Amino acid sequence: MLLFAELANNIKIMFSIEHKIAAYFPVEKELSAGVRAALGNAMVELPYAVPQLLIYQDPVPNGVVVRGIGSPGTVLLSQGLIQSFREEEFYLVLRECVERLNAPGIRFRSACSCAAAFFIHAMPRSWIELIWGISNKNNQKLGFFSGLYTLMLLGFSRLFIFLTRLSKSSRKEHEKTAALQQFFPYADFALLTGNPGLAPLYLVDPWSKKFF
Repeated sequence: MLLFAELANNIKIMFSIEHKIAAYFPVEKELSAGVRAALGNAMVELPYAVPQLLIYQDPVPNGVVVRGIGSPGTVLLSQGLIQSFREEEFYLVLRECVERLNAPGIRFRSACSCAAAFFIHAMPRSWIELIWGISNKNNQKLGFFSGLYTLMLLGFSRLFIFLTRLSKSSRKEHEKTAALQQFFPYADFALLTGNPGLAPLYLVDPWSKKFF
């Protein structure tokens, strides 16, 4: 009985990945008419279902694509991205997001990234700030046992991050990301507030120079 309950819970998680990942971002409740129109224009001539589009509050220009089972996917774009690009550039970014949502292996990478983000979120905040070079704002002590606990969780998160990068489509996206980086200026790392476990789902990995 417990086995069936665990199986049902895992299936439920697979169908709610997009909701769980979106919960890591301060998402705005409504989209502007201009953003909706841009998404409609980007979908023209593309043989794909229209994904959900969400805007989150972050001055750093970037975006995240995630897709679970039985869904056309979700695109999360930062306010900084919308404000930094001209209309034709924003259109190209949206098309790139839709293409990524329909690339082979996106559901697998979304699931692995969700798992990696879960393990990182469970780490003590003081150790997260130390590992990723952020100042210890909480002034919490770095205990020995909490350090061992963090190392265990860090190992699990790195395993899932590694799994996201096995597919050929993931390597192709890495090449596209390298080309996109010249258009996405890096912000000071101390300003980053996202979860590094979601790095494989970003348009440009904000942590590529620091850890992953």
